[in-house]
Amino acid sequence: MIHLETDRLILRNYQLKDINDFHELMSQEFVARHQSFVAPLSLERCEQSVTRRLDNDSYLVCELKENGKVIGTLEQNKEDSGNYTIGYEFSEQYGKKGYATESVKALISHLFLALDARRITADMDEGNVNSWRLVEKLGFRREAHFIECETSFNEKDEHGNPVLVNCFVYALLKKEWQQIV
Repeated sequence: MIHLETDRLILRNYQLKDINDFHELMSQEFVARHQSFVAPLSLERCEQSVTRRLDNDSYLVCELKENGKVIGTLEQNKEDSGNYTIGYEFSEQYGKKGYATESVKALISHLFLALDARRITADMDEGNVNSWRLVEKLGFRREAHFIECETSFNEKDEHGNPVLVNCFVYALLKKEWQQIV
């Protein structure tokens, strides 16, 4: 079980009590815009997702300390040779307050210090400017720009078909992170 705290946030494993907040988050077009699902997700599908993520340290929620509200989710997956990938999504309602930066920074610290990660990568839709600015602010460097690498189910072409979007891949080495913190 993971339980990380910052000044304003708690990052922790999913709990059944998170279903309604998770549903609210996954119902936002802002969140779905750069994800591989069509919003809004049904309450039933959100219940299934939360249930699958219980007791799985790869999936965390970001909860406000002040009121227990889940405002975002984070994901970390171990690849090989000390490599991890991360992903995240946050409610638009809580944007521009530094919560995403604070929580991703805490996750990065956990991966490097507690799990001895050597390298962390994050990939995102090139149109997700907030996301790539966040990782750049945390010291990640852009390593790749893939053309038409993912299908966007939330964007349609003139025939109503999902479109292919371009993606960026960012990375941060532990030794680079140690120089920044």
